[in-house]
Amino acid sequence: MVALRRKYAAHGYIAVLVNRFLFGSRAVISIMAGLMHLRVMRVLGAATVSAFAWNVLLLYSGSLLGDNWQHIDRYATLFSLPVTGGIVLLLIFSLWRYMKRRKQRED
Repeated sequence: MVALRRKYAAHGYIAVLVNRFLFGSRAVISIMAGLMHLRVMRVLGAATVSAFAWNVLLLYSGSLLGDNWQHIDRYATLFSLPVTGGIVLLLIFSLWRYMKRRKQRED
């Protein structure tokens, strides 16, 4: 716990700053910041900067997506066909393998 506390004290504010972009760790980072007794105002500042950057990224991405919707529709269709085919093949293979194992168990 002492080593973890030292490491988190050195990099804890950076972890809070980038946690918005690390999926699945947002709640854990906040809890760790509290457990490690990081300064509340610094954590609040890092979380505010992180949230601002995240929202700017989302707004810009949404704007870019909206401006290029016609082009994206073409590419989405182009890429969805092979993905759908791959999923269908995977399902067929899984069903074949299941049936094969089931038949082997019966014999």
